Amino acid sequence: MTSRDAGQTSNVGMEIKLDAPDDDIILGLEAKAVIDTVSIDNVLQIPKGAVYSDTNGEYVYVLRDKKAVKVDVEVGAYNSEMIEIVSGLNESDTVIIAGETEITEGMELEANKSEDK
Repeated sequence: MTSRDAGQTSNVGMEIKLDAPDDDIILGLEAKAVIDTVSIDNVLQIPKGAVYSDTNGEYVYVLRDKKAVKVDVEVGAYNSEMIEIVSGLNESDTVIIAGETEITEGMELEANKSEDK
């Protein structure tokens, strides 16, 4: 059975068999599984949490001259953690990932870069 939710995510009913269940597994209970079906190499991608949307489309905040600047972006494929940026950003842009902080355009910020490998 396949269905789509309002966010156009496909929901597929499946049965998963564990080859070597341990003592932490409780048989008979329902569980959710996230299976990423998109993997694309050599594209610009950022964490999904850095992308916002409004009536005009998707956007991110980038750091320019120690201030947050709103930049419209076109997004492509995504998985549970990352989203492809088709246009609007360059590799050299510093994208702001706010966490629990609400970002507003023009907000003064300090860069705290982290490199994911």
